[in-house]
Amino acid sequence: MRQVTGTARTPGRRGPGRRTLALIGLSALPLALLAVADPASAAPVGGRNVLYTTDADFDRGELAGVNHDRPGNNQLQLDSPQTPAGTWSVVQDGVHLGTQWGTVTWNTEAQGSVPAGTSITVEARAAHTLAELAEVWFRPMTGGVASGAYTLYGRYLEVRATLRAGPGGVSPVLADLRVEVANRTGIFSCQATALKAAGTVSTRANPPNTPCADDQVRRAQVRFDGGLVTARLSGLHARTEQTPDDLAGTPPMVGDDATATAGVRRSSISVGRHTIIEVGAVRATASVMCRADPAGPRSSHYGSSTIASLRINGVPVTVGPEPQTIPLAIGALRLNVGTSTATGFTQQAVVLDTARTDVVIGEATANIAGLPATPDGDPCEV
Repeated sequence: MRQVTGTARTPGRRGPGRRTLALIGLSALPLALLAVADPASAAPVGGRNVLYTTDADFDRGELAGVNHDRPGNNQLQLDSPQTPAGTWSVVQDGVHLGTQWGTVTWNTEAQGSVPAGTSITVEARAAHTLAELAEVWFRPMTGGVASGAYTLYGRYLEVRATLRAGPGGVSPVLADLRVEVANRTGIFSCQATALKAAGTVSTRANPPNTPCADDQVRRAQVRFDGGLVTARLSGLHARTEQTPDDLAGTPPMVGDDATATAGVRRSSISVGRHTIIEVGAVRATASVMCRADPAGPRSSHYGSSTIASLRINGVPVTVGPEPQTIPLAIGALRLNVGTSTATGFTQQAVVLDTARTDVVIGEATANIAGLPATPDGDPCEV
């Protein structure tokens, strides 16, 4: 490739500056990308979704060859009929390094105008640090005259609007510009239950299930009497957790998750007159997590359970981590039952199935769920 030297204008309130830069392989790059300038020197604007529409808003960025003093306030136009082009640029701080920036829209207000022969071009670039931002090419917004969709990652985003005059020095007018992050398309759900028996629920964390929320419940003892089946449990606990607590305010990150955990320290189940089941400490866990993927975070789910000990009619039964079914005269005892679906996982430590009553000790469930606008959405994706 041939290396050449060019110049680029750096926006600034006191007039444009100049900076020498190297352009590599010019013929291979779109002209719109051949513009590198130092980031706007004004302090970055905090916020992930920001609307710029007033004089004060525009003053938070850098004005070069444009102003908002005439023909009216709360809009930008070129300085004079002798000004062929000018720029307004602003750096926005998304706070999080993995911020995925979503859309930019401009001139949605009636005061905005682009007369024949004039133009407004909007470009953006993003990086994790302000120093890196200076080395990144601007990318033109696409998708129409008034909006663009783009995929840019980084804590800092710089947006640059370039106004170009038409015949006779006619200026376009920029009335507003809005920058938004790419929003998650879904949410987590989670729930943990220490005991479920014939419609009876005891010690449940996050009863609504959706959305997932941090919750914790404990009970010292519970007794269930279902006629043929009776159960006595002690040391019941259930807990649900979500990271981060606020999905709406953060981008999807590897490690984001929803976890549900339920357990019982000791259980004794009597079935009729002939079967007594004694269960040691049990624990069931289900999780949905955003895992790393070349295309960005993706959700994965899993579950597990443990059973410390089991005795049936006084006889010890060996129990491992794998699913296990033990036939009984009145039904079956199922252990370490995991159920995976397209959207999540449910883990049950102990399930007693009988013709008349089912008893579940230690159940945890974690799932993803869509939003009204994106019913098939995923909290790990945008």
